[in-house]
Amino acid sequence: MSEPQFEQDGGVRIDLVGVVRRHRRALLMIPALVTLIVGVLAGAYLVWLQPVHLTSVLEFRPQLVGLRMSYPNGTSFALSDITNRSILDAVYDANELEDYCSRDEFANGFYVEERSTRRELLDADYGGRIEAELVADQRQRLRVEWEDRLAALPRTFRLVFVRSTACAGLPGAVLSKTMTEILTQWGRDSDIRRGVLALTIPRLTPEMVAASDDDSLHPVLRLDGLRNVTLQVGAVVEAVLARPASAAVRVEGTPSTFVELRLALERLQRARVEPLMMLAAAGAPREVAAWAQAMADSSARELEGLRGREAAYQLTLREFSGENAGTRVGGRTGSGVIGESAQFPAVTPQLDQTFVDRLIQMSVFNHPLREGLAEQLKEAALATQSELERSRFYESLARAARTPGSQTSAASVAAGLQSNMAGATALIAQLSVLLADYDTFVYRPEAELFAFESPVMSRVERGFSPRDLWTLLVTIFFFAFLIVAIRALASDYIEARQRA
Repeated sequence: MSEPQFEQDGGVRIDLVGVVRRHRRALLMIPALVTLIVGVLAGAYLVWLQPVHLTSVLEFRPQLVGLRMSYPNGTSFALSDITNRSILDAVYDANELEDYCSRDEFANGFYVEERSTRRELLDADYGGRIEAELVADQRQRLRVEWEDRLAALPRTFRLVFVRSTACAGLPGAVLSKTMTEILTQWGRDSDIRRGVLALTIPRLTPEMVAASDDDSLHPVLRLDGLRNVTLQVGAVVEAVLARPASAAVRVEGTPSTFVELRLALERLQRARVEPLMMLAAAGAPREVAAWAQAMADSSARELEGLRGREAAYQLTLREFSGENAGTRVGGRTGSGVIGESAQFPAVTPQLDQTFVDRLIQMSVFNHPLREGLAEQLKEAALATQSELERSRFYESLARAARTPGSQTSAASVAAGLQSNMAGATALIAQLSVLLADYDTFVYRPEAELFAFESPVMSRVERGFSPRDLWTLLVTIFFFAFLIVAIRALASDYIEARQRA
């Protein structure tokens, strides 16, 4: 069997097998040596010389409202809210990161993007199936199915930190803690500074008791100012008790809980301040009686307006509940005629499926509206009841001021006033202690704004990866072998021409 040969112009024959045998060392050693040298240099660049970026990702899901992602109070949400410089600076200072990274490098490494692992898996799954499908109808069906599943996914975001070379010394555990605290700080900052949750608790100080007092006024008016202070403090306590887990707060001192504080305020108002006002009003000057009557008249006008608003909510809610103005109330129709429809024969309406479907759609659409109306009606009823109690109190006070009787001694009233002011001051101070404990251990506004989807995950990003290194080495070896082979063939060809 003849060995492979090929003939050039002029009758010169080159033995390929002979060329390989004669130059086998060069064909193997030179490409291998070149590949080794390139591999050592590229490996050194891969391990020590190339810039390496460590990217950390924290996925979270905002608990926001609507497709445009608004806060509960209606303020628009922006991705830059989370990476606001004031938030990053607060977290930087709290964790004392100046030993690991400069403030500017730390702040410049963060950004937020709308992306999630579940979205990536869904895109990878349907992307390959859509590209592999040859039939247009099937591709369209898969695309619609992908869009439906995508719309069902919750909107998830990522807080991303790209660690630069200047922040290379930042430990991974510290970075994970820092990224979690950034979202927490965003929640607290949004609630406390911007009030986006519409749940901010007013902060009251004991000084408000002295600020509401005026020595030049009659004791009845001074006591009324103290009573208004107790009502304001009670409203704050009620707002706190409406929050989750607020009833579990317990501190040292008396009262030790918000519930006990509410009861203490009610005792102060109803058992001490209001009775003392009645005693001070007996035998008081006519100006006090006139003032009390004016307060009662003002409260009566306010009560009339509140009752009108409550009636309007009731009527609107009744209409959305399927009733109309002609609905019977207490045996009468809205038009005042009883049994008017009995003159006409009953008519059975013919309802087609389109009408039924439209009725269901309207019911679903109006469901949130009915809930809102019911909530507004409840608030109006509570406000009406509160104003009714206020009106009755001032009516009683006006009657006490107009009734002839012996006047309580001024010294006794002044002593009672000072005692009640001291009691109110102590209760407000205890409220501050309870709120501080609540803010520290219970209140979590961030839970109202977001939920974590996964822990912090980090990955190393290199421009030149180990896979790129292997590709480079194979390519270098191939081209080096090709160059040596061409060089060997050319050398043998020249020798063959010289022999011929």
